[in-house]
Amino acid sequence: MNNQTGVTEKNSSPTLGRFAAKVAIVAAIFGITIVVIGNVLLGAVRDVVTDVTATLQQSGGSQFWAKMEHNLDRAADPKYGLPPG
Repeated sequence: MNNQTGVTEKNSSPTLGRFAAKVAIVAAIFGITIVVIGNVLLGAVRDVVTDVTATLQQSGGSQFWAKMEHNLDRAADPKYGLPPG
């Protein structure tokens, strides 16, 4: 207790330390979450790229473009379109 004012002085170090610890915990959890999500997404993208590459290699260049042209022609054909409103 302070003799002159009669007010008890509190030490703010434990409160500040507790706050810093909580901030560190939240930052660590956030960082770990970002790393885990990044690894999952990276694995998924890698799988898609591998599948597309394998598909392109299997179908060959000329077969791929012939199929692409056929699909584009079919998509542009009005008889395969949506029925009127």
